[in-house]
Amino acid sequence: MNKLDPKYSIISRRTITRDKIPKMYDAMLKKLKVICNNAEDVSVTLDLWSDRRLRSYMGVTLHTIIDKQNKSYLLSFLPLAGRHTGENLISEFEKILQFYSIQKKLVKLVTDNASNMIKAFDKLILPGFEEYFKEENEEVEYNGDSGSDKINDDLNEAIDEALMTIDFKRIPCFAHTLQLVVNDGIKNSAAVKSSLTKIAKIAKFSHTSTVFAERLEILKATIPSNTNIRWNSQFHTITKVVQIDIDKLNIILYELNKSQLMLTQRDKIIIDEFISLFYLFNEATIQTQAENSPTISLVGPCLLSILNDLEHEQGKLIYTKSLCKALIDSLKTRFFGFYEMLSFDMSEYVNKKATTADHYKDSIFLISPILDGRFKMHWLEESNIEDTEKERVIRKIKNLVCDTCIELNVVKKNEGNAAVPKLTGGVTSNSVKRKQLFPHLSNLSSSKKLKAEITTTSVSQEIENFMRETGIQSSLIFEKSNIYPGLSKLARKLLCVPATSAPIERIFSQSGFLIRRERARFTKNNLSQLALLKCNRSLL
Repeated sequence: MNKLDPKYSIISRRTITRDKIPKMYDAMLKKLKVICNNAEDVSVTLDLWSDRRLRSYMGVTLHTIIDKQNKSYLLSFLPLAGRHTGENLISEFEKILQFYSIQKKLVKLVTDNASNMIKAFDKLILPGFEEYFKEENEEVEYNGDSGSDKINDDLNEAIDEALMTIDFKRIPCFAHTLQLVVNDGIKNSAAVKSSLTKIAKIAKFSHTSTVFAERLEILKATIPSNTNIRWNSQFHTITKVVQIDIDKLNIILYELNKSQLMLTQRDKIIIDEFISLFYLFNEATIQTQAENSPTISLVGPCLLSILNDLEHEQGKLIYTKSLCKALIDSLKTRFFGFYEMLSFDMSEYVNKKATTADHYKDSIFLISPILDGRFKMHWLEESNIEDTEKERVIRKIKNLVCDTCIELNVVKKNEGNAAVPKLTGGVTSNSVKRKQLFPHLSNLSSSKKLKAEITTTSVSQEIENFMRETGIQSSLIFEKSNIYPGLSKLARKLLCVPATSAPIERIFSQSGFLIRRERARFTKNNLSQLALLKCNRSLL
């Protein structure tokens, strides 16, 4: 640099770490506090992580709605010191809320207890894929993708103790719970193992044989690599393999002396059934971890759609009936509270409820879809609920919305009980389209409905008019807040809640990349400040 520009003075490491970074950090922190001060309602996700040197951190993300859009920020990446107890974790969490003055604005905390988080990331290998990962000797970068599975053992008890204190505002991570259902199904999938083993070996062969890879390239086919961290990574590989013409694939395998991997017609049927059963699980996992859009409103429609689909599939299956039954049973035990709110017959599962069951009895899972322009009440029309019961559930949800708005002191409920009119322009309860998580959306885009253009004076009237809106965008309620003042205020409160703890897990992933082996000498404070600067770079 001296030869290039003698006047240029290189900034030293000391200057960067002790001057530049702290100044940027302080400036970013001021903007973050302004956002928190202006926000009316916020939700947070919380999780813990350990770096390469086994130093523990508490991560907290903020979620709110600003200018009709969902926004997320990293509030804290706090180094934890000393003995970890539930009391200490709660104390640190409360300090974070007080620092940003959001303790009275908090709607929900999204996190899981330690045992659920570990189970959700345990045994993620689909049947048949054990061999795929068995001989891998590559060093796995510690990038945080495995989330809370990397927590020190001594934190587990402290996490569970802490969450008992804040249980009243807590909801579990939907993606973790759904993944536990997938794990339950995998335990009953012996019938598919031999066929999926072939798929896994074909996938691995494509990554170890250049000749096979070239032959696949001629067919314009590629098979993605897998990770044993995410089950749907392996699921994606399965779907990619079966998209290849089976006859052409078998010819290539035969010519490369891999005839033992050739797929039979029986293999094809088994794999198709497997994909069919897990297809909506994969879609739900992806969609509920979306950024910058409401996700809590997806939970209820996802749970109804998946259950309807499994029950629809059950009578058509040949080889995977036990797998399907296991998935249905697991859905009803782990999401017991939700299905009970919809008056499903849950008597068989009362004594089998999982630890997450009661958390899904939160009314937010019923109210939030009605506030999302993509769903309104149409998600119930896709269910198998009987018409009379469906009317009762719709009335129940509308009353919940009215009661919640009254609590917010927005508007007054109408005198008496308003009649529940038939929804116009929706799909009937018998018209179920296959393999779409939310099939009603394709119908609503072309359906003709009465557009609501009047200013309403009560929540009941707002609901009836909003049901007739033509738009299906998630932000519809905010775009017409002048027409729906009550519903839009409630939407700002509830739709800021994320459905999963994916936001904080993404933070850990980025932090893992920050502290690669060559940078493992970062101090805890340096790593904490860099994590906040990187994740809140829009505020710089």
